[in-house]
Amino acid sequence: MALCSRPKGSLNLYSFDTTAFAPGAAIPGRIEVFDNNDQPVDWNNPANLRGNTANNANLYNRSYTNQGFVNVRRALGFLPVPAAVQVGLLEKRVMLDNNLRNETWTFTGPDGASGATAPIEPYLMQRYRGVDTGYGMPSINWMSPSRTFRAYQLNPLLYQQTDAQRVSDRNSHIDNNENIKERVQAGYIQADTRLLGGQLRVLGGVRYERTIDRGIGGLVDTERIWQRNPDGSFVRNSAGQRLRRTEAGAAGSLAESLLTREYRASFTKKEYDGAYPSIHATYNATENILVRAAWAKTYGRPNFTDIIPRTVANTSANEPTARIPACTTTHSKRPGVKTSPLHADAAAAGACATATVRRRSDRLPAATVRSRPCVPTSPLMQASTPFAMRQGRSCVPSCTTPVRTRPPRDRKSTRLNSSHRL
Repeated sequence: MALCSRPKGSLNLYSFDTTAFAPGAAIPGRIEVFDNNDQPVDWNNPANLRGNTANNANLYNRSYTNQGFVNVRRALGFLPVPAAVQVGLLEKRVMLDNNLRNETWTFTGPDGASGATAPIEPYLMQRYRGVDTGYGMPSINWMSPSRTFRAYQLNPLLYQQTDAQRVSDRNSHIDNNENIKERVQAGYIQADTRLLGGQLRVLGGVRYERTIDRGIGGLVDTERIWQRNPDGSFVRNSAGQRLRRTEAGAAGSLAESLLTREYRASFTKKEYDGAYPSIHATYNATENILVRAAWAKTYGRPNFTDIIPRTVANTSANEPTARIPACTTTHSKRPGVKTSPLHADAAAAGACATATVRRRSDRLPAATVRSRPCVPTSPLMQASTPFAMRQGRSCVPSCTTPVRTRPPRDRKSTRLNSSHRL
């Protein structure tokens, strides 16, 4: 997208005449612009405008999800009450690959040096010239991205990158060039039965789940710019200051970026597992009332952005900074009691409901950890869909230096819900 701007220092005052408002209008009826000599300037005249910058975003993302599962259920007819047992297995594989590159160029004119004075008339939109904008403003002289790009293809001197732009583009590309692969393996067993003549249904079980994550991200090693002795120590001058390597160039230069930053050179592997039991009971109290009680141990997964490494090494300070690749899962134990209408049409007939939630969470143990509240995922199992792998991502802490991992924390909560048919 091509952008244009006024010549630097030429305009310093914008005057809005509020007396010229159209009835009911929310914008000025007239806009006046003055230069540093307090002389009026036509702000929409292409001769008073100059080319500025062009931006391009190259986005190439790939992803896939493959999964397979099997469930087997067997009724236990030899028992005196209706009962059944069910087992199942699941494997799920996910891959996300992110490759984003933002590029910026500076308008330098047809000769590559006259960007501050070169006219922009050849690059203006032609189709929309003199067309009502629809915003109550006069027709605006826009630069045309297509015309400008065609001109750039014929003459690459028209837009060029500064050294600072090259460094910024490369650093941004390294930071946004990442890959994550996740493999989930799970198995469960559950049993359910009906008691009290079918009025009480009890379902319970346990699921074991194992997750393996492999992340790849950029690496920044700022210590590479310093000279070192054969024993690994820094070379210092008489004042004790470290000496910079000649190939590192100036601070913030492209040479420094090439030396200290690497694409996809930081790797991490995160593995976690656990057993998650649950039990659900449903009692048919009356013709129109069901009472449900449940207890379950659940967990929340770390976000992918907290698994993919993005490491900045600073060995001299002995405090490497990283976007944590080792954040752990969060766990939750959730008991609850709920009463609700038996028939679905009770809601249509009208119902009033109340809910009370009480939650207690432990304090974070380390002062160096900055976190957001973690939200547990859905209950592990549900009576209607026993093997519902409803796995959500939970927010996890982001850490400042020095890097520390937060131990797992359990969350205890009690939820009471009631609804009554009107």
